[in-house]
Amino acid sequence: MRTHRTVVVVALAALGALAAPSSQAQTPTAPPSDLGSPAGAFAAFSTDYKSLVAKALPPVTTAELARRLRETAAEAAAEKPIALRDLRSWAALFDLKIDPAKQERGAEMIDSENASYLVDPGAGRFYIAIRHAATAPFPRQDFQKLLPEIRRAHESLAAKIGIPARQIIFTDFRETLAQSTPQPKLRDARETAIESVGATTTQLRAVGGLLVDGSYVRIASIDARRFEMVDVRWPQIRLAPEVDEKSVLAPTLLADRITERVAATAGGKPVSVVMAVVLRPIHAAPRIYYVPSLRVGIQPKSERLRDGYRTDAGEQVYFDLVAGMEGLADRDERDLVPESLERKRNAQ
Repeated sequence: MRTHRTVVVVALAALGALAAPSSQAQTPTAPPSDLGSPAGAFAAFSTDYKSLVAKALPPVTTAELARRLRETAAEAAAEKPIALRDLRSWAALFDLKIDPAKQERGAEMIDSENASYLVDPGAGRFYIAIRHAATAPFPRQDFQKLLPEIRRAHESLAAKIGIPARQIIFTDFRETLAQSTPQPKLRDARETAIESVGATTTQLRAVGGLLVDGSYVRIASIDARRFEMVDVRWPQIRLAPEVDEKSVLAPTLLADRITERVAATAGGKPVSVVMAVVLRPIHAAPRIYYVPSLRVGIQPKSERLRDGYRTDAGEQVYFDLVAGMEGLADRDERDLVPESLERKRNAQ
């Protein structure tokens, strides 16, 4: 059974590591910036929710956030789309043959004999899952020798796709591990040793220093030559019409509302709280707009039981840092569209 770490896990790790953009791997212990919670917030559990929120709030001021948004807008205006513009160029990266009859089907998943793929240049969305013949896993000691070459192959592929290195704020690279029980029905059945079946790179994106929520590159491969899955989500950055220097809010101005939400989620139990200022996507078809938002992760503390531990998944909520929109993202729906965007979409 394969175990893949999800992008959500990597994104939570990046909440506390919002330092200057870098193509090198970072960890939650990286030097904190004013856009994220201080290091250690994720491991601090308490029922004093007001204190937790106060300690986790990013200290960025309204003036500083407005400055960063100016930089974001300037960088977005100068940004060039990803070099890949069609299905043929995407398939060529992996030496795959494409059925000409399927090239004009637009942004939908296409299944072929050896792969499934999706190409949507307008949304900056490219995906492929390649089917390989059955392969044997690697002993972990042997696989360690392959890791540097695999990492370089992933970085090279990202460059060929056209991912700008200056926008990569966080890189996570790890082995994909597997373990099995050959005869699980036997009373004394034993599991095999943990083996390596590949490696995965996840790169998160920032524009103007702000983490772009939901925008990333994820590459998984068996080795340096056999790619299994490549998922690119790199849309063009457009700020929503409501976003201007006079409308942005500092996270500290929402402390009371955040505390209420944490208390409602925690239900009297100890939790940890970690936050980061991000650009939250709003889908107003056919375009995607972004608003500065405070992403808040609420993680319950593991409970010891008679036969082990129980760990709940926790919750992730958003508070938009724009006057008049503070309550828009504080719900379970992430793709709500402001009235101004609805009017603009309907007028098109």
